[in-house]
Amino acid sequence: MILSSPYDRDILDLAVPALAGLAAGPLVSLVDTAFVGQLGRIPLGALGVNTSIFSMTFVVFNFLAYGTTPRVGRAVGNDDREEAGRAVVRALVLAMAVGIVALAALQALARPILIVMGASDTSCLG
Repeated sequence: MILSSPYDRDILDLAVPALAGLAAGPLVSLVDTAFVGQLGRIPLGALGVNTSIFSMTFVVFNFLAYGTTPRVGRAVGNDDREEAGRAVVRALVLAMAVGIVALAALQALARPILIVMGASDTSCLG
């Protein structure tokens, strides 16, 4: 690969980890499918519903990455490592708080969510 600009190396150094982060969700789903697919049609169908819910949740919470990345980048660009650290800590605290709320909501609403997703066989819902 030919790097024609002095910034190409920096862009590549930022783009590769970002691409890996975006690919994490689908790769986890792919590995799950490979393992659960060996168990049969019913477990694979249940995984399909679960993967859909996981993917929707993953997409909804991307706002944390999209909101934090420019703040940290701006702070680092201004050579303000303390502000960058504060932005990261705020994002982690927010992620934990929102994650706990999301966990509680998903647990409390599991049955209605599964029914909405088409898993209507009550014998499989516990």
